[in-house]
Amino acid sequence: EEPIPGVSSTTIQELMHAHNVSILSKEALLQRVAKGKLEVLLTIGAGDIDRLVAPIAAILEKENL
Repeated sequence: EEPIPGVSSTTIQELMHAHNVSILSKEALLQRVAKGKLEVLLTIGAGDIDRLVAPIAAILEKENL
């Protein structure tokens, strides 16, 4: 999927008008999920973002044991 000119993760973040929004790399996301204490987690992206579903689920399941 080709990028849309003028649209970036930061553009979307700014339009959300939310205070607790983080833009993270895939690696940093997994580290952040592992730290716990998440109220809401949204993974929004294109391409291979679906590859993070299983690792995120595994971390959350381990945390809730």
